Amino acid sequence: MVMEKSGSSRSKPKDRQARLLNSLRPARVNDKIYKPISPDDPAIQKLADDIEQNGVLEPIVVTTDGVILSGHRRHAAAKLAGLETVPIRVYDIQSTDPDFVNLLVSFNTQRPKTRDEQLREEMVAANPEEAYQALLDYREETSAVTADFIELREEKCRKSIGPLKQQLVDAVIKVVNERRRFWPINVRSIHYAVLNIAPLRNLASQVPYINDLKSYNDVTDICARMRLNGMIPFNCITDETRPVYQWDVHQSPASFIRREVEGFLKGYRRDLQQSQANLIEVLAEKNSIVPMIKNLVGQYGITLTSGRGYSSLEPRRKMAQRFKASGREKLIVIVLSDFDPEGEDIPHSFACSMRDDFVIQNVECLKAALTSGQVETMNLPSSLEAKESSSRYARFVEQNGTRAVELEALAPDDLQSLLRDAIDSVLDIDAFNAELTAEKDDAAFLDPVRRKVNKFLQDIGIE
Repeated sequence: MVMEKSGSSRSKPKDRQARLLNSLRPARVNDKIYKPISPDDPAIQKLADDIEQNGVLEPIVVTTDGVILSGHRRHAAAKLAGLETVPIRVYDIQSTDPDFVNLLVSFNTQRPKTRDEQLREEMVAANPEEAYQALLDYREETSAVTADFIELREEKCRKSIGPLKQQLVDAVIKVVNERRRFWPINVRSIHYAVLNIAPLRNLASQVPYINDLKSYNDVTDICARMRLNGMIPFNCITDETRPVYQWDVHQSPASFIRREVEGFLKGYRRDLQQSQANLIEVLAEKNSIVPMIKNLVGQYGITLTSGRGYSSLEPRRKMAQRFKASGREKLIVIVLSDFDPEGEDIPHSFACSMRDDFVIQNVECLKAALTSGQVETMNLPSSLEAKESSSRYARFVEQNGTRAVELEALAPDDLQSLLRDAIDSVLDIDAFNAELTAEKDDAAFLDPVRRKVNKFLQDIGIE
């Protein structure tokens, strides 16, 4: 496949010049022949990082009417990097020229391709004058599937959000924005945070937002509609109870090697707890607070367990195994749980299980939050009452009264501060700081090793 017909008077791309990025148009046929370019593609994001540091080193080749012939990936990455102008070379051809598609394919001769992309290239080569239509026919033919599909009902749009829901909408926006650093969060955490704001669910009926199923369903629906209409970002909410499983696949060995080489020896983390006399672990009562504390716990190199209530037997067994394998003197469990009948009982119950079920005599349990003292001194808002149905209700009320407070009532920064204070109170700070210093020395040792291996791979033709 050649870039010009024999005897053509058409010139090669002209010398490098600069042009506004927004003035360049991707070729529509490029997405028909090759895989569409996504800004979420890790390879494009990596290229964008490189462009942000070094600029576009290889000019984008365009037609005289500004359509891209070569450089669609560089164009997408430059947009992601925030560039306004890019270097280009102009090829003496217009996008309406019959040779345009053949020329675009020629520019992509060296790039890795899937079998389907190779077939599409061959079709273009075999039908140069009817390339685009032939390609559309091929795509339609290969996408045809015969099966007993479900017949969809008529279209139905979700209701728009009316002014009567404004207080609830404002409360959701406030909660989502306050927790931006911890995205994605789940609807449950939004629900409990909205309880502390106490908006009206409906301004006309003056229905208050309370801790019941109707309110929870209402905020779930509002969050869905707000994400769909762009009032809050789609990626600010997650649902960890409904996981999606994707496989780590590649179009060719080249992309896999590039990723592995890029990350080679970059994932090292020193065991910052190895010098501690005691094994320290953190137990969170609920998943909703995990995004707010995970990175903090990770900075200490401490294991975090989400119990989702009283915690099932398996997480307890694994904690016991970690302690017995560690050879440490004592197991210290730092607990984060609600201030309610169950939340007050969880630390005691968990520690007793470690002692009685898994025969760990040296176990200590510390509740970092929420305690009765914190509820009073921090003046935490609450519209909750302790559940009378709880078997621990009477004891809780006798000691604390009927008021209950969820962990989500704490601002994320306050929650982190309470947890950090609790960890520091049981940590050998000098030993921990010594491990941090050693980790920096480890990184200095690994860096030249990584560079030597990368150079070796480049020397044998693997980049």
